Amino acid sequence: MKRLTLKDLAKMTGFSVATVSRALNDHPRISRKTKNKIIETSKKVGYQPSLIARGFREKKSYLIGLIIYDLNNSYHAAATRSILEEAQHEGYQVLIRSTLDLPTGVPEAIEDMKRVGVDGIVVTATRLEEKSLENLIREKFPVVQMMRRLAQNTGVQIVPDGAYGIHMLVTHLLRLGHRKIAMIGGPDNLYTSKTRYEAYYQALRENDIPIDKNLVLKGRAFSYDTGYKLCKAILRRRSLPDAIVCADDHIAFGAMQVIDEAGLSIPEDIAIVGFDDCEMSAHPRIQLTSVKYDMKQLSRLAVKSILEQIDGGIPDHKLIKIVPQLVVRMTCGYLKE
Repeated sequence: MKRLTLKDLAKMTGFSVATVSRALNDHPRISRKTKNKIIETSKKVGYQPSLIARGFREKKSYLIGLIIYDLNNSYHAAATRSILEEAQHEGYQVLIRSTLDLPTGVPEAIEDMKRVGVDGIVVTATRLEEKSLENLIREKFPVVQMMRRLAQNTGVQIVPDGAYGIHMLVTHLLRLGHRKIAMIGGPDNLYTSKTRYEAYYQALRENDIPIDKNLVLKGRAFSYDTGYKLCKAILRRRSLPDAIVCADDHIAFGAMQVIDEAGLSIPEDIAIVGFDDCEMSAHPRIQLTSVKYDMKQLSRLAVKSILEQIDGGIPDHKLIKIVPQLVVRMTCGYLKE
C-alpha cells in the first residue's frame, strides 16, 4: 500500500502543501478552523508524517537510544516498556541495545548509537566507574542515567532510592521480631550495591543489632542464579538466619527455591524479602514482600529530561530519587493484627 504524502493530504483537503505542513506543525499563522480540518482528515485517512523528512528540516533524528542490561529480566523489561510508551507519546522512536552486563557493553552501545545518529541516550545498565558515560556528559551529549547511579555526581541521574528501600525492609523485619538477618546482594563494583549494603548496616546499627559481616553475601549479578547459589551457601552453615534481605526480587526467587528444596518453610523457618516488586512477586504461589517504586514516573522523568537536553538544556548535574514503598506479603512472616 502506497504511503500517503503531504501532497496527497493537500489534494484531499483543498489546501496547499505548505499550508498542510504548517497546520500539522501547529504554526501560529494558520487558523484553528483550518488546522482542525487538516488534522481530522489526516487522522481519518491514517496519514503518518515522515520522521526522516521532519528530521532533515529540524536537524533531529527523532530517535532515542536505550541501553539496558537484559530484556529477560522482568525489571528491565518493565522499564523498557515504560520508556517506549513515553517516547512514542512524544513523537520519538527508540533504538534498544542490551549489554548483558559485559564490561564493554555500554561503550560499544554508545558508539553504535552515535553512528546511527540518535538525539539522546537513556542508560539503565552501568558499572560503578562508567567512563564512557562521563565522556558523553563532558561532550554535552544528551544522556540520562536511569535506575543505577554513577559513582560521580555528574550528569542527569534518575534512580530509585535504594538505600531508603533496604533500610525500610530491614526495619520491618526487626519490627516483626527477626534479629539474625542475612543479606544477599549484587556486585559491589556497582554504586547501587554499595548503597544497599550500607543501608542494611545502618538499619542494624540504629536498632543496636550486632553486625556480622559473615551474614552478607555478595553476588556477581542481580539474578536468580545469585540468589540460588548464595542461599545454598547460607544453608550449609550450622546456624541459620531468621530472615534474608535480597537486594533484588530475582535474587529472592532463587533463594526461595533453595529453601523449598531444603524442606524448610517460608516464613516459618526463614523469612524472605526482595526489592523492585516485579510482576511475579505478587503471584499467589510466591507472595514476596518487596519494595516498589513508580516505574512510569521514573520513565516519564527520564524521557522528559532527554527531550529538555535535546532542546539545549543540559545541566552539569541533576539527581532525582524516586522514593519506594513497602509492599507486605506472606514471605516476611508479618504479624496479623
